[in-house]
Amino acid sequence: MISSGETAKATTSDAAVVLLPANGGLHHQLTIVNESGIAGFFSVDGGTVWCRWPTGAKARTISVTLNNQTVYFKRVAGSTDVTGLFADAA
Repeated sequence: MISSGETAKATTSDAAVVLLPANGGLHHQLTIVNESGIAGFFSVDGGTVWCRWPTGAKARTISVTLNNQTVYFKRVAGSTDVTGLFADAA
């Protein structure tokens, strides 16, 4: 399992932030917690495809195969920063 750690991640611009770094492992479940009131988008393919991630502190888990891939998160362009982001993969 890999984790984003104990300190929340946040966006500071329209640029994507690394939520989980590539670590050379194979993982099949991704959990993201977005504690802010702002929805955003995540990507597991380097930013080619972006999938919407809703707001709310409830953790949401999806089935996805991560094979040494970085997980990115970004806010909606020009919107308020997304804060309180946590993630793990197993």
